[in-house]
Amino acid sequence: MTTKIKTTGKSLLELRDKYPQHFYVTEDAWYEKEAFASEKPPAGEYEFDFDTRLTNLSSDEQKANLPQGFEVPHAATLVEAMIVHFEATGERVFKDCFASTKCRTSAGRLPVVGDFDGSGLDVDGWDGSRSSRVGCGASRKLRGFETPESLTARVEKLEAIIKHHNLTV
Repeated sequence: MTTKIKTTGKSLLELRDKYPQHFYVTEDAWYEKEAFASEKPPAGEYEFDFDTRLTNLSSDEQKANLPQGFEVPHAATLVEAMIVHFEATGERVFKDCFASTKCRTSAGRLPVVGDFDGSGLDVDGWDGSRSSRVGCGASRKLRGFETPESLTARVEKLEAIIKHHNLTV
């Protein structure tokens, strides 16, 4: 099952603040001080494959077996899609398992999201080895849209390149 969803580019922590009713843990979560939790992934329209697949495979094996054109999403992108999908349809995806993400914890583990039952979705860490409880999140970006933050970041990056190469505009 693939679904198209527009995401806002909010971080995992911002999403938890906006939708606390959909998170299993809302205070003192292990990931609060992790860099990936405050990263803002690109906003845009994505196509998500919510089918639970590629379990019992390592992280590398999952990536190698993704549907053509799909990639492993950022944890925040996948969480936002799960919540938006649930609010629109009442269907909880990854309710009995976790989906891998492309993020890394400070300890080198992979954040996984899921177990999205009536108690809320959970964020856990995974070592990337074969597991019957961890499938693969899959997404592909269809269209992007600019937020003020993403425009500012792009301008700053271009200004740094211009300065580094001593270019004039």
